[in-house]
Amino acid sequence: MRDALTNGVSDVTRQGAAGAVSVQPFGGFDVRVTGRIGKEETEASGTETVRSRTYALTQNQDLDTWAVRGELGYRTGGFRASVLGGREETTNDLLFVRGTGLQQQENERTKDSLRGELRYKAGAFRIALQGGRTWDETTIELADLLNGYATGPKESTFDSVSGSLSGKLGKAPFTVMASWGRGVADLEAPFYEPFYDPTWVLGTARAETEATSVVLHAGTPGGSAFELWGEIGFRSQSWEFPDAVTFPGFVNTDEEVNGVTGALGLDWTPGDGWRAGLSGWLDAPSESTDHQAWRVEGIVEKSLSKTFDALLRIQYRDFDEALYNLDDYTLTAFTFGVKGHF
Repeated sequence: MRDALTNGVSDVTRQGAAGAVSVQPFGGFDVRVTGRIGKEETEASGTETVRSRTYALTQNQDLDTWAVRGELGYRTGGFRASVLGGREETTNDLLFVRGTGLQQQENERTKDSLRGELRYKAGAFRIALQGGRTWDETTIELADLLNGYATGPKESTFDSVSGSLSGKLGKAPFTVMASWGRGVADLEAPFYEPFYDPTWVLGTARAETEATSVVLHAGTPGGSAFELWGEIGFRSQSWEFPDAVTFPGFVNTDEEVNGVTGALGLDWTPGDGWRAGLSGWLDAPSESTDHQAWRVEGIVEKSLSKTFDALLRIQYRDFDEALYNLDDYTLTAFTFGVKGHF
């Protein structure tokens, strides 16, 4: 018998509210404050079959969220500078039962962010620079745990810097984008019950990630009637685990991924009410992984009225994993329907 989840039922209720205030106190400055609150309640049940053994599943979860964000900006001529900061807090009350296993806990997650932006426009050229940091902390109060496993508290930070240059060479538009990010996460020891080997000493695991990407996007000066565009980029990502292992006999493996991405497409408006497009995309990384992923999509739309459009979409995807020969699949899909906009 195959592993399966059957008779699954889930009931989700969401409530929320949001608001914003924006003022311009004096020349060139603007202030904007936004906030939101939300509540989500989930009741789910089902039956899980694993290796011919059946387990009854139930889950009750209450999520309470509030968030506030502020922005201070200054504009003069074609220059704009802004500082954005915010905080989001989420409380998660969870009760999960699987067979004889039980997990009951309350998680509190706090996420703070601070970011600065600079934008400048001169003629046909636009420059944008961004940089910031995010602090993310999750605390866990474990009320009950029986025949189960629960992840431990977590603290992480993420720093990022990005920039872009947009403009036109002649009448042909182009954009160059570059970004860099680095994250550090400290995950405390998980919870087990029963503890299957008391001689194992669980410790805090640290993970460090870093990512860099450069992308060039360019198009033809065809305007809205016909445009041919292309994109090529390079990305590099790494994952490092500098501390000691969490479990005896278990070794964290550092990984690195380098590769190119590319895309090519065209947008065409053959007549009033018609729109057609064709695009292709490639992702080809190497090092810790080695695969080629292709995606081609074509679309034709015809406006039927001010509210409805008829559309035909054709999709083709091919994925080939070459390093371990684990995955190799092809997908072809056709979609015909009516799209409404109100």
